[in-house]
Amino acid sequence: MRNKEELLQKVYAALMDPFLAPEAARSRLESWLDLGLRNVWAYTGLLGELKPEDFPSVAFTGVVGFPAGCSTLSTKRMELLECVRLGAKAATVVLTPGLVVAAEAGALAREMSAILGTARDMEVYFLVEASRLDERAMVLLLRLLREYKPAGLVTGSGLLAPPAAGPLVKKIRHSLLRKIRVIAGPDVQDVAEARAHLDAGAEGFVTSKPELFRSGAA
Repeated sequence: MRNKEELLQKVYAALMDPFLAPEAARSRLESWLDLGLRNVWAYTGLLGELKPEDFPSVAFTGVVGFPAGCSTLSTKRMELLECVRLGAKAATVVLTPGLVVAAEAGALAREMSAILGTARDMEVYFLVEASRLDERAMVLLLRLLREYKPAGLVTGSGLLAPPAAGPLVKKIRHSLLRKIRVIAGPDVQDVAEARAHLDAGAEGFVTSKPELFRSGAA
């Protein structure tokens, strides 16, 4: 069983509250650095306010199209380029949900290809609401992920659908190349849930409260 220090090493800390003011976000980030955290998500506007160059030890991930992913492909590509300009080391892009759920193979392939081609030197993750997919949609998604090889798949936003449970995370992990990471996407705030995701094969999990996974925390 993983202890809390081991769990903390798997955390992707999220600054995704739209009501979070820049100074409050900066203060929260500085407290996280004391925990030894180095992987931090931030939506694009906040990324610009935080100035990643002020935090050289942090690998920022800019989040594009969050949470609904319904903006145009051109808009997503421009926002992805903003992540590059602002100094993010990686980006998580929400794929268009209607294309994913409806298993629109051609349109979904074009979206993946265009996004990955926009920032070739950046690690790009795709986010989908995995728990909403039927078998046909899941099979297509996994096939396209194997074909286009993003840095990883995030299994949900934690806002628009129930979280992907352990068996589904395990199925996704077993269906993908090991180099394509699987990140549990809901806002995990429970030690048992975090362990379940990791035991199912996820390489990490997203949480807005990484301090909960510090040894000695209640």
